[in-house]
Amino acid sequence: MNLPPPDLPEPNLPPPAKETALETVEAPVVRDPDNPYAPPLAAVEVGPKEKRDVYAVSESFRGLIREAFAFPLRPSGLGAMVIGIVVMAIMGVAAAPIILAPRLLLPVGAIALPVVLVGCAYLGAYYLEIINRTLNGGDDASPWPGFGHLWDDVLMPGVQMLGILVMSGGVQIAALINAGGDGKGEPFFWLGAVVKWGYLPLATLAVVCHGSVWAALPHRVLPALVRCLPGYLVCAGAFAAAEILQAVFSELLGMIPILGWFLPGVVFMYVMLVQARLTGLIYWRYQERMPW
Repeated sequence: MNLPPPDLPEPNLPPPAKETALETVEAPVVRDPDNPYAPPLAAVEVGPKEKRDVYAVSESFRGLIREAFAFPLRPSGLGAMVIGIVVMAIMGVAAAPIILAPRLLLPVGAIALPVVLVGCAYLGAYYLEIINRTLNGGDDASPWPGFGHLWDDVLMPGVQMLGILVMSGGVQIAALINAGGDGKGEPFFWLGAVVKWGYLPLATLAVVCHGSVWAALPHRVLPALVRCLPGYLVCAGAFAAAEILQAVFSELLGMIPILGWFLPGVVFMYVMLVQARLTGLIYWRYQERMPW
């Protein structure tokens, strides 16, 4: 005879866990993986708060200009300036024998010239790196490039920066050559300066976005410049003001004994960071008008 099952209370089991769908995170799509200066199509390295802050300061001219001029005075900016000043000091020491003893140009230049050229390329590479970091929403100064990949990280960006400067300052360079190196009183020199101040920021942005120096040619830059008018003139004016202040302060500080050799380099590094930051913020303000 089969007995009925015992009438036991049901065990007090915990409720089953709710199944939650996994959140899918899309990886950022990089425009050109081989080019470290091509901005990605999605945000990388920085959080949304930083991107909102960069976008917010670019919405007004006052905030944009104030952000650019305050950028080098932050802790990361001051650290970047110190390294830049050291690089410039090494370049100055390397170039001093050539200046003081021109007869030794060939033997001394074989050592000094590569140091000066690599130093210039290093500064140009960092200029582009600051712009690239601003385009990605970064709020602080970038680390300086390493020398592990000398061509990709230093020399190639330096060549790109040289091409940008030649295309932007062609008129000014021609005026200096025509006047034997002292053409600052020539009308064409100042005309060339105005052209450079308006052309250089957008030409640099085009190269950073495309990763090629040929992106700085007029057929790419001028249409974007026209679309950004008239407000872009304020940005170009701030860019010019930084360079004029550098020239004035460097001339005055150069008269100070001993420190006159050091202080103009400090001013140069400050203005370099201001102009790089300002260039990146211009992209945030006018990115919808640029075909990049």
